[in-house]
Amino acid sequence: MRMSVKAASVFPLRRHLLMLVVAAVVPVLVFATVMVIVFGRGERASTERGLRDTTRALTLAVDREIETSMKALEALAASLHLDRDEYNTFERHAGRVLPTQPWWRAIVLTDARGEVILRTARVGARGTRASLAGRPYFVDMTRRLQPALSDVLVDRTTGAPTIEIVVPVIRNGRLRYGLAADLEPAALSGFLASQSLPSDWTGTIIDRDGFVVARSRMPETWLGRPVGALLGRLEGPAGWIRGVDGDGVAAYAAYSRSAFTGWTVAIAVPAETVDAPLRGSLLLAVAGGLTVLLGGALLALVVGRRIARPILALVDAAEALGQGRAPAHTASAVTEVNRLAAALEAAARDRDRFERALRDSEAQLRAVFSSTLDAIVVLDDDARAVDANPAAEDLFGIPRERLLGRRLHDAALPGDVEPLWLGLQTKGSLVGGLRLLRPDGSERDVELSATAHVLPGRHVAVVRDVTARRQVEEDLRRREREATAMADLSRRMNERLDLDAILRLVCETARELCAADSAAIALPETETPDVMALRHRVPAEDPAPDVARIERGKGFGGLVMTTAQPLRSNDYLGAAVLVVPIVDDGVAGLLYVANRARRPFGDADEALLTRLSEQATSAIRNARLLAREQAARADFEAANRSKDDFLATLSHELRTPLTAMLGWARMLRAARLSPEQATRALETIERNTLWQAKLIDDLLDVSRIISGKMQLERQPVDVVGVVGAAVEALRRDAEAKGVALDVVLEPGTAVVNGDPVRLAQVVANLVSNAIKFTPAGGRLAVELSHQPGEAIVTVRDTGAGIEASLLPHVFDRFRQGQRGRGAGGLGLGLAIVRHIVTLHGGTVSAHSDGLGRGAVFTVKLPLSRESRGPVIGAGPRTVRAARPLEGIRILAVDDHPDARELVGVALADRGAEVHTAASVSDALAALENVAVDVLVSDLGMPGADGFALVAQLRERERTDGRPPMVAIALTAYASPHDRTQALAAGFDLHVAKPVDPDALTDAVVGALERARCLGRRVG
Repeated sequence: MRMSVKAASVFPLRRHLLMLVVAAVVPVLVFATVMVIVFGRGERASTERGLRDTTRALTLAVDREIETSMKALEALAASLHLDRDEYNTFERHAGRVLPTQPWWRAIVLTDARGEVILRTARVGARGTRASLAGRPYFVDMTRRLQPALSDVLVDRTTGAPTIEIVVPVIRNGRLRYGLAADLEPAALSGFLASQSLPSDWTGTIIDRDGFVVARSRMPETWLGRPVGALLGRLEGPAGWIRGVDGDGVAAYAAYSRSAFTGWTVAIAVPAETVDAPLRGSLLLAVAGGLTVLLGGALLALVVGRRIARPILALVDAAEALGQGRAPAHTASAVTEVNRLAAALEAAARDRDRFERALRDSEAQLRAVFSSTLDAIVVLDDDARAVDANPAAEDLFGIPRERLLGRRLHDAALPGDVEPLWLGLQTKGSLVGGLRLLRPDGSERDVELSATAHVLPGRHVAVVRDVTARRQVEEDLRRREREATAMADLSRRMNERLDLDAILRLVCETARELCAADSAAIALPETETPDVMALRHRVPAEDPAPDVARIERGKGFGGLVMTTAQPLRSNDYLGAAVLVVPIVDDGVAGLLYVANRARRPFGDADEALLTRLSEQATSAIRNARLLAREQAARADFEAANRSKDDFLATLSHELRTPLTAMLGWARMLRAARLSPEQATRALETIERNTLWQAKLIDDLLDVSRIISGKMQLERQPVDVVGVVGAAVEALRRDAEAKGVALDVVLEPGTAVVNGDPVRLAQVVANLVSNAIKFTPAGGRLAVELSHQPGEAIVTVRDTGAGIEASLLPHVFDRFRQGQRGRGAGGLGLGLAIVRHIVTLHGGTVSAHSDGLGRGAVFTVKLPLSRESRGPVIGAGPRTVRAARPLEGIRILAVDDHPDARELVGVALADRGAEVHTAASVSDALAALENVAVDVLVSDLGMPGADGFALVAQLRERERTDGRPPMVAIALTAYASPHDRTQALAAGFDLHVAKPVDPDALTDAVVGALERARCLGRRVG
């Protein structure tokens, strides 16, 4: 249907065509202009984002380089040379470190006030040893005890700009030194220049006071100067500004301020570089649009006349096309009109085809929307979901029905969405990251890419789950950090073999890598391997967990000791705890980490701590092997010195009596001595013989002690009698030296269950030792007292005393002070005393107030609670007959002629009829021809020995039916084992050489008396 118009609205066709051209061209021109502006703004926004990203990356790079310098400086601050104030050695060490740090110009060591102690610089580097006291960054370091970074400084001597990093050197919890590194600002400028910025871009690093630290272009002009007007108005941690730069050129600038250093990194780009593409595109669009407009107007004037008439027909055709009908064919003399009519017909056909294609495209788009792995969410202006694909259901963790209508803010962590949504509203598009909070409590790291106003009031957001990627990246960073820490730990442990230092390194590394509050190592106690004790903890004052003492099978650590497997708990003694065993042929220690906040440890922590324990095992083993080797070496050297000292003393003590004995014996043989001299010679020979016998007895006793073969013949013994007899036997020696000997015996009896011979030996050793070290005119007191359950023997002298350093070792074997070596002896007597007293269940102690102030020895023996058999003590002495062996026939057998002759003469002098034999065969022959009452035989003889002799003798007696003869073994084999073996072989008595003739006589008489008591016929 045709529309009616007012007459005033009717215009000629040419005008309508002209208006048509204008109406067609102007929108296109406006659209082109708008698109150019939009694309130009997008390009500018892309440039801005690129510059912002570049400044942030440069800021992180500068932070990383500064932090690396701080870490290197902190590592240098840990030098042991500073613990010992070895400044020269430290300076050489610092000089070796300096070339490894390309940014460092010099290293400065100050005291805690900032006064310079030393400064080492690169070759050719200029500077002064100016004090750091009072400088803000140094004051900040001393206040926080943390590394500090200065702003640009000007050297007072050279005028050159510089930057300083200073770290604290803390020892024993307090600031001991400051260690600073002078940085070369030119190195920072070189660092900026190395970032491959375009030639017309200017990168600048600005300190906290607004001075240029580094500049990629013309650094020598700007270094240390205030920034220009453009960069002087930077506000906030990051931004984008436009203005005039320091070179007077209009420019855009992006900047980022570091939270770590406080410095700002800015990149300025000339405005011409950014705006030129947009301005050129606008000019081209405007020029093209005007050209098209003018051409269209001219064409409208030309063809207007020719198409006026068929227009109405075309209107009908157009109306039909608009109504979805096929237009009627319109014929015209005007070719263009005919073409227009054909075009309308073709448009109708194209419309149908396009509608089909649109339907297919919508179907394809919906398939992509539904099948893509990324979540796609359509949001309204309130950030509520109005459409979502299936991937969004999986990512957000809720069904699509519940997701629709939900605000994006409600699905993310608080505060994550607001800045992104604001950026989307202002910029039209954005790319950013946030964390989604799913209904099941889990979190997802996502990247959000959104475009605003795709449709009116509709915004499309593509959300990609990057949780796995972030986890992989974090794992890679963690593994790299762990590998670096492990390598560093291995290197540092290989540099030292001190166990405490190794334990400290292991604890510090475990605490750092596991992000724990504390770490500790427990090692077995030497005395009780089933108990472990805390050996090291970091920090030392941390109260949890309690690992001071761990027993196998008890508690958390005890279970690890038993199973040799790692164990962890989220709540042990109020902390999350992870324990792994240090395994070295069994559980050799425990490695703990703990978090008081109960942040749990995972499998990665357990695996890491296990690897750390394996490294610790080798290092601890090496340190212990070194300590054992050093201790063994020291023990060996001490034992070697003791052996040499003992052999020298033994040689001296054996040669001394032999010299006197040999000399007097030769003088007696020469028969040139007067009767008085001969008597003195015999006394000397006797005294030295007894002295040498005592030395040999002491050596044999020590041998028994070392081999554990000293045995006691226990019986009830009255200590009063034993002490009295032992003291009286030595009174003559005390009087001969001029030492007063007092004896105080508490009345009554003191019965102990012991060996009377060994107890007498204890008293004799103590008294003879006191006599030896007490000078003439001194006094010696022996006291015996009783206390409930024990008898106390005290030997007190006023002699040489004992050195304080020797007193703890006075009972050790072969230990003598300087005065002891001068007094003679082997240093064995007191060691024998202690062992005998210990075998009796008693104790012995020594006390002295120092050299020259005498000594007191106290022996405590437990009293016997019951007495069985006769009590041995000091009974009345029996009077020995002049010839007690009168009428006794004795056969003496010994392969040594001197010993054989001595036994024969001694026993013959006591009235016996003595026959001698040099071997077992001679003895058996003598027994066939001579009636004998007693056999006295040596044991160790060549060929057949004394055991073979007594065995054949007993066999003959059994064969002949004769009563057994009294047989006595007289031998130098004097151990308890030898005695037992002799009695078991058939001897009646065992007598050890050397023996006094009277003692030998008493032994023979005693053996005969026992034989008579048993009914054996003798004599």
